[in-house]
Amino acid sequence: MMNDMRGIAQLLQAQGRHGDTMLAHITPEEAGILKLLGGSGTINPDTGLPEFFFSIGGWNPFEWVQEKIVEATSKISDVYHYLEYQKYKKSI
Repeated sequence: MMNDMRGIAQLLQAQGRHGDTMLAHITPEEAGILKLLGGSGTINPDTGLPEFFFSIGGWNPFEWVQEKIVEATSKISDVYHYLEYQKYKKSI
């Protein structure tokens, strides 16, 4: 029985839209918080379940933040290598 439920959950999970990949048990209050934070709060037409993907006119703020983190990490790495090189030059 438990394996059947997990299989059903995996099938439902695979029906997520716009990047949604998780199926979760949440309270109405938690759903409200997701909506307040910008989640869509729409109903998935395939499953009939609420969905909370984040998109503003096709723009996903989480993807934007991820891109900025990658850019910042790259810049930090460049600065680190530059400083290490300067330290090396002074030592020779």
